[in-house]
Amino acid sequence: MTAEESPNQPVLAYLGPEGTYTHQAANDYFAEGVSYISCQTIASAFHALGGSAHIAFLPIENSTHGAVIETLDLLRLASSENQFIRGEALASISHCLVVRKGTKWENIQTVLSHEQVGESKALGQCSAFIKDRLPSARTVKTVSTAAAAQQVLRDSTSTSAAICSSFCTRLYLGLALLAENIQDSAANVTRFIVLSAPHVTLPSPTASGLPSEQPRWCAMLRITPSPAHSLNLGDVFAAIQPLAIARVDRRPSLSPTLFQDTYFFKVRDGGTSTDLEWEVAVNAAASRLLTKIPPGETDCSVLGIWKAR
Repeated sequence: MTAEESPNQPVLAYLGPEGTYTHQAANDYFAEGVSYISCQTIASAFHALGGSAHIAFLPIENSTHGAVIETLDLLRLASSENQFIRGEALASISHCLVVRKGTKWENIQTVLSHEQVGESKALGQCSAFIKDRLPSARTVKTVSTAAAAQQVLRDSTSTSAAICSSFCTRLYLGLALLAENIQDSAANVTRFIVLSAPHVTLPSPTASGLPSEQPRWCAMLRITPSPAHSLNLGDVFAAIQPLAIARVDRRPSLSPTLFQDTYFFKVRDGGTSTDLEWEVAVNAAASRLLTKIPPGETDCSVLGIWKAR
């Protein structure tokens, strides 16, 4: 874990190293309003909350590859006292081919990048480009897109290239852009969530990535039914109404009971509620859910209330 700390600022933990798409999205969102801690994994960024960090900035879904499973699994552990969703950001993922300064196309023998969902599967998303422009190049997986950029910078033979963000060329002197927007699909957007304890004062975001159609309130509900019962989704949908369900995810629960699941419901309003009206509506929906779910060791928690700008 590495830090870029300034005194008297909240500290934000993100999936590092410096230059990942998560780092770029967090920087676009908070700019100089926070100090940044680079973490080796999504999990270490999550667990930094309440310790070395006040805020965690985590990817939760990608428009091409769907949910970020590691983040959802961590939200099974979240508590409203310590890990509460306070905001979200959308970031368009624009892959670039980056080389050491002076490297030419004909010199490239190896292309390095990341394959993990949370970091957007850069190699897979640029396969058509690699096949067309660098058909003889060998592809090598790295722990992150920024790690790929670092390896290219250290390559004294100047025969490698990294697929990463243009942000890396601003952070690592000696790198140059060889090609931009090389992903196979132009529609490649990742959604990130901002987690912190409710009492932490967050700086105002400078941006939230791609603009929404209109600002609207959102919330996340987590439901784990008693091991003795299954969840009737029809009852859940009825209890949540009139809130609009934007997304449903399911992961194995932490219960020792086999095939027991935890459900995550993202809900939102039409953009007309005040913050107090929305909080009351979400808590009322959670209370209605408890009357619909069979009694027992049932968890129904509000994991976040935020406004998507």
